Amino acid sequence: DLFNDRLKDVMERGKHSEYYNYFDIDWKHPAPALKERLMVPVLGKELDACIDDKEINISFSEQGFTVDYFENKFPLSVTSWNKLLSFASSGIPEEIEQTLTAAASHAASGINYKEWNHYKLTCVSALNGNASAAQSIKKILSSVNRDPEKIKKILGSQCYALTYWKHTEREINYRRFFTVNSLICLRMEDKPVFNEYHQFIYSLYKDKLIHGLRIDHIDGLNDPSQYIKDLRNLFGDQCYIIAEKILEAREDMPGSWPLEGTSGYEFLSYVSQLFTSRTGARKLEEFYRNLIPEMPAYHKLVFDNKKLILENHMAGEWENLARYFTELNLHHTHEPEKIKQALALVMLCMPVYRIYPDKLPLKGKSLSLINETFRKAHANGQQYAGELTYMHKLFTEQQTDDDMHGRIIKFLKRLMQFTGPLTAKGVEDTSFYVYNALIAHNEVGDSPSVPAISVEEFHNIMSARQQSNPLSLNA
Repeated sequence: DLFNDRLKDVMERGKHSEYYNYFDIDWKHPAPALKERLMVPVLGKELDACIDDKEINISFSEQGFTVDYFENKFPLSVTSWNKLLSFASSGIPEEIEQTLTAAASHAASGINYKEWNHYKLTCVSALNGNASAAQSIKKILSSVNRDPEKIKKILGSQCYALTYWKHTEREINYRRFFTVNSLICLRMEDKPVFNEYHQFIYSLYKDKLIHGLRIDHIDGLNDPSQYIKDLRNLFGDQCYIIAEKILEAREDMPGSWPLEGTSGYEFLSYVSQLFTSRTGARKLEEFYRNLIPEMPAYHKLVFDNKKLILENHMAGEWENLARYFTELNLHHTHEPEKIKQALALVMLCMPVYRIYPDKLPLKGKSLSLINETFRKAHANGQQYAGELTYMHKLFTEQQTDDDMHGRIIKFLKRLMQFTGPLTAKGVEDTSFYVYNALIAHNEVGDSPSVPAISVEEFHNIMSARQQSNPLSLNA
């Protein structure tokens, strides 16, 4: 079963679900098929083809009405129950109409998921226990399932849109874990989501069943700094907390984060670099270059592969970011398409997974990284120099207008939620598979661009690490 109870409640009750804003869904996406509807990209082909091939059916069981696609059962949205009944070929027994009308009213009454689910299952049990009602429902569904047009009308009135999975490569209205369609992200920056999500984990810690936490993919959070503070406030100073954070060469974890350290990818890379001979690495690279002369320089390969991922697999996210920039009224007089291309260059040229903006002007390492990003962006897209110059100033200069300042930070935080996945897909999942000069360095947290360090360098790095993050893991 792909869907958890919270998500099922959203699919069944839409805006009446307590979890309506729990997931990172763009309910106002401009695509007509996605407005106020969650995209559910699980189909192996186009929706109409699935219906015509009888792969999608409506059924009624002890769980209630469901839309069935092979082994997956999606809840039939409450808003479409009346439409389903309207397809009855003869009169509907009064007990069915009364029960479903009352249930639909109950679903929209503001009750929580637990109360709603109990009420619904009680109604379902009563209908299943009534032979006449069960038979009538069976007849209605039989009529619907034989008629593709009826199924299409019912599916068109759901709080979600069943979609061919490949559509997410160009259009999407929810944030996902990297490019994995079945892993929908949460709005962890919202306090109610944070509080509800951590109840069970905290109970395990309080009962001494766990003694520490590892934050996975911390760079996917809207505001990692605030999340860590909230986590520390909840679990206290004695809890051991580390973050899975990939540090690029010369990058350190933000010193203000109240963490014990990282999960240790960087230690693995330093050890690998220690055990690599500089001379040997050069010889291997020369051999590799002679063997495959058409292979571009590593930094160019990474840029090209990130571009490939952005254009072919994350085009929907890219479009959403460009639209968000305009919705926040940050575009000034610049053309939307040029802003979109300039944004792509910023994402492609970011030398690290992300920065952590919380106020303007940016300072320290964040400022130097953004400056480096825009230098590279200008070099790779001179035709968008005006847009890049404007954007660079927007992201780095002091804003006297508090509202403008807030909108810029809001956009930057959103942008940073996608630079990390883009880098991971372009580097770890693509470049590492095609650049094979020395594959010992094609490892998460490491890079073929820094093949070797000396014993002295290694000790200096370890000494600095001992001073700043002595409790980090050593992967």
